[in-house]
Amino acid sequence: MRRALAWLLIMGLLTVGAAGAAESPKGGTPEGPADGRPMATADGLYWKDDYRLTSNPSDDNHPTLVTDSFGYSHVMWYRSGGHYYKKIDRYGNELFTEKLIVQAPLPTQHCGQPTERIGIDGQECFHVVWTTNSLYGPMYQKFASNGNPLCSPINLAPMASMPHVVGLAVGKNNRAYLGYENEGSERIEMAYIDTNFNLHTGYLSTTSGEGVTIGVDKKDKPHIFSKSWSSTGLFHTRFSSEAVLEVSPHRVETPVAGSGWNSPLPQLAFGWDGSIHMVQASSTAAVKTIYYTKLDNDGIKLTNDIVLSSSSFDYGDVCVDSKLNVYVIWGDSNRSCTMCRSSPTARTTP
Repeated sequence: MRRALAWLLIMGLLTVGAAGAAESPKGGTPEGPADGRPMATADGLYWKDDYRLTSNPSDDNHPTLVTDSFGYSHVMWYRSGGHYYKKIDRYGNELFTEKLIVQAPLPTQHCGQPTERIGIDGQECFHVVWTTNSLYGPMYQKFASNGNPLCSPINLAPMASMPHVVGLAVGKNNRAYLGYENEGSERIEMAYIDTNFNLHTGYLSTTSGEGVTIGVDKKDKPHIFSKSWSSTGLFHTRFSSEAVLEVSPHRVETPVAGSGWNSPLPQLAFGWDGSIHMVQASSTAAVKTIYYTKLDNDGIKLTNDIVLSSSSFDYGDVCVDSKLNVYVIWGDSNRSCTMCRSSPTARTTP
């Protein structure tokens, strides 16, 4: 999303089927059917009331987030050529004031969609990738949860021949896993950075592709989703935490048209049961549809592709915390960024 996002709105989704009315964190009305809102997903989730997280007249855009084991969200967004960060609790209360992490271009896919660029490890430290130009020149750095750097920036260019569209996912084993295109061989590959900041490279996902995204499940197993040069659909592979291929490339059908050149890649999050939560934007057009899909750990669909919004101005992002709350974020037509939360119980309290 290239439009300004002036503030961040929080919206929660609550499951039905549990007895009793839900309590609002601000003491508001009961959630669920009593609010008269339609179901948002096939799991029976309902929207809760929204409230602001930030209010800034600057050009805030492309938000992304991860959650730690305490349920706190680490949010990063882009403003005027810089990557900004803040830490918030489940209700949007600020735990650390916003902080400029690095002044650098936004890493993107070929279609202009930002790549996955922040991850959280088992020590609540967050890891970040950025680029020295939008596609090329990938860099990496690790930070404490208060935004203080824990290492100097690391140049990722040596991991392949002109690696680009580099995405990041981080395991509880404190390793940073990277999915990228190797321009020299046209392969989709994976690499990882160990706890001593050594770079391990060249793990093959597919022999040819265009556009790639990466996520790590609760067993620290990296999952790669990539697109082909010319056809629709996604190709999924899974590696062990030691980068051994466990699930060979296979096709996952998607409602998103186009190839890796001109269509968005999904955003990924994982439940403790291994389930994959996938959010996809329909296109690179100004107004997008946001789809939610749940898959098992082998990449087999557990739900249909469910529409969460038909008026998004952003590509969306998703994460899952240790209590199985699922968070989805996207930009809307009000120059705002909307975040929804689903809970496995019919209460909004932690």
